[in-house]
Amino acid sequence: MSSRSPSLDYENNIVRCKAIRNIPEIETVGLKIEAVEANREFKTPYWVARELSRNGLIEYIDEILDNNEWTQIHFKERINPAGPPSTLPDDFYSKAYQSFTSTEDMDNTV
Repeated sequence: MSSRSPSLDYENNIVRCKAIRNIPEIETVGLKIEAVEANREFKTPYWVARELSRNGLIEYIDEILDNNEWTQIHFKERINPAGPPSTLPDDFYSKAYQSFTSTEDMDNTV
């Protein structure tokens, strides 16, 4: 990850999604996404999933941090500070990035 564009790595992470509606085949330069039927799971880069989500075509599967996970991490790090900091889950930063950007998307649609 370079310091110039740290979000680029997170944008290109592969995420699991579930199609809410039928998604037609999408083809763009260097990328082809096969058609997906409604209620089917599939994997795609996060930036593609984000656009599909903005258009109401998918929902994420286990890719963003829910309130329970934020509370557990907050408790471990802030409320119970005895001892050294605990380790974060391996995918914490990518999930945090995805949580913040999807929240930002929801704020822009309201």
